[in-house]
Amino acid sequence: MEGYAAQLPRRADAAADCLDEMHRLVHAAGFRIGAVVGRAESEVTAEDRKFWPAFEGASWFPALPEGAGAMLGIGCAGGKLGLLIGDASIVGTVARSPLTGDGLTCVPLDEKRWLVSGAVPEAGSAYADLKHSIKGTVEEYIEKAAAGDPKLEALDAAGRHFREVYERLSAGEPQVIACGAPLLKAPALAQRIADAMGVSLTLSTEVEPAPRGAALWALERIGAIENLDALPASMGAEFTPVLPGKYKMNPELMARAARIRMLLMDVDGVLTNAKLYNVPGPDGTVWETKGFDAQDGIALQWMSWYGIETGVISGRISPAVEERARQVKMTHVYQGHIEKVPILEQICEKSGIPADAIAYIGDDLTDVVVMRRVSLGFAPANARPEVKKAAHFVTTAAGGSGAVREVCELLLQAHGKWAEILKKYEIE
Repeated sequence: MEGYAAQLPRRADAAADCLDEMHRLVHAAGFRIGAVVGRAESEVTAEDRKFWPAFEGASWFPALPEGAGAMLGIGCAGGKLGLLIGDASIVGTVARSPLTGDGLTCVPLDEKRWLVSGAVPEAGSAYADLKHSIKGTVEEYIEKAAAGDPKLEALDAAGRHFREVYERLSAGEPQVIACGAPLLKAPALAQRIADAMGVSLTLSTEVEPAPRGAALWALERIGAIENLDALPASMGAEFTPVLPGKYKMNPELMARAARIRMLLMDVDGVLTNAKLYNVPGPDGTVWETKGFDAQDGIALQWMSWYGIETGVISGRISPAVEERARQVKMTHVYQGHIEKVPILEQICEKSGIPADAIAYIGDDLTDVVVMRRVSLGFAPANARPEVKKAAHFVTTAAGGSGAVREVCELLLQAHGKWAEILKKYEIE
């Protein structure tokens, strides 16, 4: 009704103008109004009641906090998160208990619900600025834009801000439902935000999620429906971030890759195919040995050419690993360590390279704690599903079959060195 309010300013109070027009419509349709959201009962004057006879007998509720109607309207309760782009741009959820966190606000909706959210105020203006600076549609422009397009910098920055709020709000990997007219008009924008966040987005096709949420909330309050969560919102496409190795990395991750000064990795299942071979040693004991990939080996040597240190942190001990590390010029070799975080801290202290300049490749559960502490986490194609979910990037190759080579090439490309390597081998 905001549009009607702008066109019919009969009163100084714009909200009252909206209610005037709503009253006209429902009165003409012969509807019975059970509840009105937007004004508390105590604020309804005698003049209001004279203007709005069709609202007689309705329950009155004050306006919901900004963003709450949309979160309710797209079903963001029960652990789901909502992402809204518009005049108010937020990431939020409707929680069953009050929650606090850095940069988050928590406001009550009723005695059993709280809106917990973080604002990304620049998102709406970034979209509007782009829309007014281009010819054609935003959808067409984003689809055809080259990497690093300066006109998209503000939108990409907003996407990273959405990610920061998401990380403050999320416990585990909740479903994220996105809504807002910009996303419905430009699905490519939804994909770009998913890429920047590194999180899948399900786009709600509710055209007016905020009024829907307010209406459902009011109907539940007056007992007309039992539980608003039981009335699902309409959903459309899911936008999965472009992170797997068969696709390019998103701009933010490529920027991180350009800052990497050290690549660490597990051994079994990363440098090898995870198979162990026991062979008799010269002293009569049984030695454990492994098979390594030659293409991984030369790529690790290329890394050393450009000053990017490499190393392994392994839970097992094998002379074969020591020898392989020497061959490929690794700087850091730690074996027999299942608890890997203290080793990471030791390497950072010894090398002077902080964790935010380190990348790590891992395939099993013990690697996730390291991946969460460094700038970039990679998983080979054979990694456990839980590890792939924690990784920023999943290679198309399996461990022992080129996964390390794939990561090395990506890092060298990000550092602008890949062309030099191709030129050295007379490859155009």
